[in-house]
Amino acid sequence: MLSIELADGRTICADKIVAMRTYLGLIEGVPNDRVNEWTIDDFKSYCGRAFCIDRFGVLPPAMKAREFKGRSWRALPANAIGGLFRSVRTVRDHDKTYSILAILWFQDELEPLLSPPVLAQLRQIEWARLAEDVDD
Repeated sequence: MLSIELADGRTICADKIVAMRTYLGLIEGVPNDRVNEWTIDDFKSYCGRAFCIDRFGVLPPAMKAREFKGRSWRALPANAIGGLFRSVRTVRDHDKTYSILAILWFQDELEPLLSPPVLAQLRQIEWARLAEDVDD
């Protein structure tokens, strides 16, 4: 599927990918910082259920200044994308089979799946600190 070499030389592969429109559930009004925090937490929860995992890395989204009817806010990119990634190299417990980490990111377009700025961020993720060692 999707394979990425991280800055530390580790290769990670995506086992699952999910994507949703960021403000799909927003019925009225404009988002504010609190709504954006809730949105990120909701996507973490959704991905946690989809991937059966609690450990996450969230790449900082590139917020955009927006204005509508005289109200200003900072908007998340249009799409939230989550991936369950695996590395055959463990990080702490070398008796385990591999390490995993769910990673959540935001970008305006769905293609490419990893925009160049997001890919650059993803390559810098602190896998050894965030990932969990597991067995099948």
